[in-house]
Amino acid sequence: MIICCHHAKTSLIATNENGKIVGFVSGYLLPERTDTLFVWEVSAHKEYRSYRIGPNMLQELCRRVRPTFIEATINPTNAPSKRCFKQLAEIYKTKYTTSLLFPASSFKPQVHEDELLYHIGSIPDDILM
Repeated sequence: MIICCHHAKTSLIATNENGKIVGFVSGYLLPERTDTLFVWEVSAHKEYRSYRIGPNMLQELCRRVRPTFIEATINPTNAPSKRCFKQLAEIYKTKYTTSLLFPASSFKPQVHEDELLYHIGSIPDDILM
């Protein structure tokens, strides 16, 4: 919630027809690369995931922010997030790359997966409309 408070311009919530929160996305523009939106979290209520709520929220956020690049970290076993970001690259007709950002060994003594950096872009400005 603190990310959403500090970065309200780069975060949003989705509600259903009754005003119930069914999803949110939070992120921020990288301080050293202000053309890059770093997505901190995407979450959608399980009953609404078949509506592509994650990609739809990300598209709305991109229309607001108009980034050239999008980045996020995703664990190798997080299939829904990987699918969401691959879909976003397809929607924007651009490529995505992945690279190891933090190996699992960085998190010792806790057990944690690798954190892969997904990098999407460049995104043509005219496609964000």
